Amino acid sequence: MSWLKWVSGYWFVLNIVTYFCFGLDKRRARRGRWRIPEATLFLLTACGGALGALRGMNDFRHKTRKWQFKLVVPLFITLHVLGFYWLAFRWNGPTLTAFWITLVTLLVHLIFFLIVKKK
Repeated sequence: MSWLKWVSGYWFVLNIVTYFCFGLDKRRARRGRWRIPEATLFLLTACGGALGALRGMNDFRHKTRKWQFKLVVPLFITLHVLGFYWLAFRWNGPTLTAFWITLVTLLVHLIFFLIVKKK
C-alpha cells in the first residue's frame, strides 16, 4: 500500500500549493501586479488541487464570479475522488479495502479543508 501514501501525499501537497496560488493571485490582483495565468490555476486544479482551489476561491473571494471556475472545480473534485476509488478498486480488487482507502482519502481532503478554513 505504499502507493496510497504517495498518491495521498501528492494530492495533499498539490492542494496546499493550489490554495496558496489562489491567494497569491488575489493579492497580486489587488496591487495591480503581474498575475498567475488562469490556465495555470486550471492546470493545478486538474492535476489534483481541486479542493485547494475551492477553499482558495472561498477564502480569498477569488475567481468566484467566473462560471468556468464554478463549474470546473467541483467537477474535478468529483473526478479525483472517483479516480482514487478506481485506483484502489483496481489494485485491491472488489473488496472492502478499496472502500476504506477511498474513505481515508476523503478524510485527508476533509482535514485539509478544515485546517485551512478561514476563522
